[in-house]
Amino acid sequence: MYNQSQWDAFIISQTKMRKERQEKDFQNWVKTNDNEMKLFSLLDIINKAIETSSYELKNKNAFKDELATFIYNLTIDA
Repeated sequence: MYNQSQWDAFIISQTKMRKERQEKDFQNWVKTNDNEMKLFSLLDIINKAIETSSYELKNKNAFKDELATFIYNLTIDA
């Protein structure tokens, strides 16, 4: 059988492969069915709403990434 260090290395490897696969799937999703254009349109509308409100967005790139991930997670199980 495997010892603990081999098992730990296996778990780390599997976690890394799963994360890489999820990132690849996400990038494929963004590039299909005009999803990228839809995301940019939605982000533009949200940015305009934020600019006209008193809310201060500190990191637009992080917000964009979180928004895309949120929408992806909603649609992947649909």
